[in-house]
Amino acid sequence: KAAAGDKTKRAPRVSYLQLHNQPAEYRGQSVTVKGTVRLAYRVPATKNYLGIQEYIVYWLQPDGGPDSPILVYALGVPPGFPAIAAERPENTRRLPLREPVKVEGIFFKRAAYAAQGGLFTAPLIIADVPHWQPEPVLATAHSPFTTLELIAAAIAALLLAICVTAVL
Repeated sequence: KAAAGDKTKRAPRVSYLQLHNQPAEYRGQSVTVKGTVRLAYRVPATKNYLGIQEYIVYWLQPDGGPDSPILVYALGVPPGFPAIAAERPENTRRLPLREPVKVEGIFFKRAAYAAQGGLFTAPLIIADVPHWQPEPVLATAHSPFTTLELIAAAIAALLLAICVTAVL
C-alpha cells in the first residue's frame, strides 16, 4: 500500500523472473503483478489473533513470463469472480479458471510446491483482494439465415455452376 503521506505512490510492477531470481531484493516490499488465475481454492486459517477464518490461494500464470506460477495468498475474492473450490482439487490437469487479474501485495518468499517433475519454487505474494477485470462478453453475431436456408443456397449455387459448365 502507499505510504500514509503519499497517496500517489504505487507498488512497482514486477515480473516472475525478478521475484524468482532476486527474492532478497523484493522480500517484504510492495509489488504489483499481472497474470491469469488458473486455479483458486480456499484454505482454513490456523487460529490467529486477527480473527482470519480462511484465505484464498490463487495460482497465477504471469503475463509475458514463463509457464511457471506465482502464488497469491489473499484474504478475499473480487465481487462477481467465478466460484472458488472449498479445498484444493485432487486433479488439476484441467485447470478450471482463466481469469485476468492484477495483484498488489507484499512479496513474502519463494514457496515450494510439488509438481509432476519434482519439487519447484514459486514466488509467493500476500494480498488483500486481487483486482479482477473480466474480459467483455462479445455479442454473438446471429446469421439472418437458418442452417436449412444456407444448405439450400449452397445446392442452388452448385446446380448453377453445373449448368454454366455444361453450356460452356
